[in-house]
Amino acid sequence: MKNINRQRYIPGIIAILGIFFLVNSCDESFMETQTPAYVELYDTLFVTNTSQPFTLDLDFGTNEACNWRLAQYPYWLEAAPKGGRKEANETATIQFTVIEGNISVRPGFYTFPLAFDINNKQIVNYTALLAHLGHPHIQVSRNSMAFTNTYNQSLEIRNNSYGILNWWIASAPEWLVANKEGGLIDENQSEDIQLTAAINGLDPGDYSGILRIESNAENTPSFDIQVTLKVGASAYYGDYHQGELVDTRYNKSRDEVIVLTKSPNQLLFFRSAINEPETIDLERVPKCLALSEDETNFAIGYSNSELTTYNASSHSPIKTFNLATIPLSVEFGNNQWVYFIATQGYDNYLYSINLNSEEIRRSKQGEGGMETLKKVPGKSMLVSTRPGYSPDGLLLYDISKMGQTDSLNQYHMDMERFWLSEGGERFFTAWKKIYNIPDYVEGDSFFPDEPSAIGQLDFENWQTIECVADQTSSNRIFAAVGFHGSDAQLSLKVYNSNTLAQQKSYDLQFSRPEFFSAYNTWSGRPVALFPSKNEEDVWLVQKFAEYSYNGSGIWSVTKVDITK
Repeated sequence: MKNINRQRYIPGIIAILGIFFLVNSCDESFMETQTPAYVELYDTLFVTNTSQPFTLDLDFGTNEACNWRLAQYPYWLEAAPKGGRKEANETATIQFTVIEGNISVRPGFYTFPLAFDINNKQIVNYTALLAHLGHPHIQVSRNSMAFTNTYNQSLEIRNNSYGILNWWIASAPEWLVANKEGGLIDENQSEDIQLTAAINGLDPGDYSGILRIESNAENTPSFDIQVTLKVGASAYYGDYHQGELVDTRYNKSRDEVIVLTKSPNQLLFFRSAINEPETIDLERVPKCLALSEDETNFAIGYSNSELTTYNASSHSPIKTFNLATIPLSVEFGNNQWVYFIATQGYDNYLYSINLNSEEIRRSKQGEGGMETLKKVPGKSMLVSTRPGYSPDGLLLYDISKMGQTDSLNQYHMDMERFWLSEGGERFFTAWKKIYNIPDYVEGDSFFPDEPSAIGQLDFENWQTIECVADQTSSNRIFAAVGFHGSDAQLSLKVYNSNTLAQQKSYDLQFSRPEFFSAYNTWSGRPVALFPSKNEEDVWLVQKFAEYSYNGSGIWSVTKVDITK
């Protein structure tokens, strides 16, 4: 016996809801005679309250000739004929009709016996499954959806009438993904559907299509929703990672992004296989990360006051040092000296340690709030600032003498955040201004004015820069502006390093991490840009935050194609 699938929603109904059993009979006289043999066949007749008449060819489980009689059937299911003879190797053709007026049960899912008496000797039993869906009405909350500032949307499907609404997605654009393909909704109930635009592999541009929802609703059995999608810069989107992002560096010679996290305590190395980084579990809680200027070694400072150096090619540890204080920021200097910032009392001090002798030195004077430390490429200088102070100032240390910690120049200026140029000649600030790195002035420790700005990147007045990087080989500056999320936009802008004229601008959009609720506000903010040595991509490292999220953090590494 073949299954009936006259209406597309029947298989979904069977899969979604359980079935409870109810036996009804129009004729039970056969039970008054001698009990015949009972044969259970695992064939099921699927029907709904609105099924149209249909025919079945039955062989009753035998190739032999036989006389048959319909002995038991539900009173809402009419059969014609109700008896006859089946010849050998043939079937009996029976027409079935659902009489909706005879269905007395409430909307739901029921099974009934369909029994045939064969030669007055044997009962062959089939099962009739009734999906009594009533006469529902569908209401869809939206007739259009625009995926612009977010790649996640939701819509509500509601059943406004008597019965069970069975709905399914009949068609949709290839780039649109739903968290469910169909479902059942009871009367006066609703269901939320989450939709995501899968932008991986899509070129920048505008896309549109129709999301068609079909159902057993009497009012609108087919409902169309116009969907549009705007894709900004083409990007190779990596997976979202959980953990607190501590720091990140870029090894240009290996085209490798290094990410340091805690909770879990890990080192991750991203190269061409962006979704499958090499991962090293750390036994201690990391605090800071540094990469040597020649990119042969990197160092990690830990919360137990230790510092470990590593081989940048093999990623294996070289040596561990006891600093006797907790490092907040660390940088490689010259001639086997490493510098770090640590707190003592109410101030932060600059320290240095010799990697050969393990000698440790500390500056005589501390600076309140000093946290960051960066080595100026190609120069014997360190640069720092004081985040959160007004002004945060520019702190410039001369390290031309081995292990030197007290040669400090201070500039009274507000930077918010700062980034050094690849060649070490300039630095950029969050306020869009560009400065030359000042020369160290012996004996002068404080300058009441900021250095003269040599240029400014062209943004809207209200915008500040989230992160900047330049690339000497291509004469370009890359700047990320804004942030993105449920109600925000992120842009990546490209400038000529000499003229500061804008060359390109990319509007970057990212899908909501699946573990963030679609109903809460969430955002992603860039923390680092690394132009790839192939001059075709820019690595973008981001942190994500959901305002109601209580976890340890979310972050990602993305590769943005800047050739388009």
